[in-house]
Amino acid sequence: MVKEGYKETEIGVIPADWDISPLEPTIGKLKSGKRLPKGYLVTQNITTHPYIRVIDMKMGMLDTTNIMYVPDEAFPPISQYRIYKDDLYISVAGTLGLVGRIPEFLDGANLTENANRITDISCDVNYLLYWLMGSEIQKRISDSQTLGAQPKLALYQIRNFPIPTPRLEEQQKIAESLSDMDNLISSLEKLIEKKKDIKQGAMQELLSGKKRLTGFSGEWKNKNLLEIADFYDNLRVPVAESLRETGNTPYYGANGVQGYIKGFTHNGEFILVAEDGASDLKNYPVRYVSGKIWVNNHAHVLQGKDLIADTLFLSYLLSQYDFQSILVGGTRAKLNGSMIKTLNLMLPDMNEQKAIASILSDMDAEITALEQKLTKCQKLKQGMMQQLLTGKIRLISNDDVVTDKPEVDTLKVSSKGHNHQFDDAVVIAGIVDKFYSNKYPLGRKKVQKLLYLFRRHQEADTSAFKKKAAGPYADEVRYKGGEPIAVSNEYISVKKGSKGFSFSKGEKIASALTYLENWNLNDDLKWLCEQFKYIKTDRLELLATIDMAMCDLTDAGITVTVDSIKELIKSHSEWKEKLSKSYFKDNDIAWAIKECKRLFE
Repeated sequence: MVKEGYKETEIGVIPADWDISPLEPTIGKLKSGKRLPKGYLVTQNITTHPYIRVIDMKMGMLDTTNIMYVPDEAFPPISQYRIYKDDLYISVAGTLGLVGRIPEFLDGANLTENANRITDISCDVNYLLYWLMGSEIQKRISDSQTLGAQPKLALYQIRNFPIPTPRLEEQQKIAESLSDMDNLISSLEKLIEKKKDIKQGAMQELLSGKKRLTGFSGEWKNKNLLEIADFYDNLRVPVAESLRETGNTPYYGANGVQGYIKGFTHNGEFILVAEDGASDLKNYPVRYVSGKIWVNNHAHVLQGKDLIADTLFLSYLLSQYDFQSILVGGTRAKLNGSMIKTLNLMLPDMNEQKAIASILSDMDAEITALEQKLTKCQKLKQGMMQQLLTGKIRLISNDDVVTDKPEVDTLKVSSKGHNHQFDDAVVIAGIVDKFYSNKYPLGRKKVQKLLYLFRRHQEADTSAFKKKAAGPYADEVRYKGGEPIAVSNEYISVKKGSKGFSFSKGEKIASALTYLENWNLNDDLKWLCEQFKYIKTDRLELLATIDMAMCDLTDAGITVTVDSIKELIKSHSEWKEKLSKSYFKDNDIAWAIKECKRLFE
């Protein structure tokens, strides 16, 4: 039975007020690209005719790293075969169904014959883009591709793609919500690459002795690998049972964990060096592992000798070695144990090894945490697409009359608002759930500080928080954002007393907690609770203020010190009064600087 306010369609259940139309002619027009004239090839030499190939296309965007160009003499650009910044591309040969937009500087570029452009689009372009990237259309593309030497996507199939169309305002809000998530994902990807570059630079400096850590000055010694490491290739055992997807004992091969088994051969710290079968022997043949392991016959097993070589340090040192130079050739490249044992390496004393390994390990842990956050955000985006593009969650303006309907999720937002307000409402409910206590009132000031610190942990946008007297403080959250939505949805209850407003759990807080679960935000809330459960509000204000000041100073290229923090606070009329508070003394600020670095850097 279809829920009230919804209807059954060829693409499943959608809101009753949404229409469905074929892509062409109702939503847009399809135009084919063009191949180069016979005898001409694209070139890296820049001309006035950039040429977009399928290899340049990514889902949602264009990779402009290796854009090629049509020679000027090949043919004058013909408008019919050009693509513009307000069009969409869709690949129809090779990798099928890649959909995206081109950047403005490539407006009017020539399009390959292996792609179509969608032009004269009547709905919101970004909304259409997300719908075409969604599971419904991508499954249709996968199911309907033609067979042959090269799979192709027929023009008539694209024309008949069903496109649901809510009214324009809702299309724009859906697209904006998903775009916000894409921006977060992109920023995380860039941050991860930056952290990896920093780590690689640190490895080159620290593992070569070019840069010495404070307190270390002894000479490094040249040692043969046999002198500093034990080899345990006798522990390599082909698996004698079916591998499991989960378990206590990972079964390792050249490219990492292949599965899990019941038993184990050894428990400790080891270095695995790929013998063969690795995806990239030159750049990643080395892996440090610890705990219970079982290793197949495609990886050599090493361990640093006691009091001579730290196993973790040795794994970093070996990871910098170009094993390509000692590979045995043939149909399958191989790294023999006898060749590894000829290696000579420079290494410092044990204490310096451990200090270097600790620094690099901390960097690895930070990168791993960011990669886990990225995976979480990517899963969250998929969930958002499934919910928003099918109308299971509605983004509805205050101009609409919304009635409560069974099992229908609705959200009122102002005509200028967007999904961050609902996000804030759900997170505020999560904060109240974690921090509410009958004994100690939970006030607005504490909730605001916790929300700010939560967003900083997520590395999300905190521009809504301003330098207020109680700041960082977000008026939007209180007056027209998360708080009123949380109250109206009965996620939380807010009461005014003699000491100000106090927050408590609402009758429908379980609905907000379901969102937190579905959006994979519980780990972030757990972090918030672990860090700040028993921290007083004044201390939270100190931390949030100093963190915001540190961000501003860093953006301005100013070194963060107690004095520079104080000067920044003094420069703002509403902020400067903070320095007269008992918990904003120099030693408090110094502590907060150190603590913010621990929390967020």
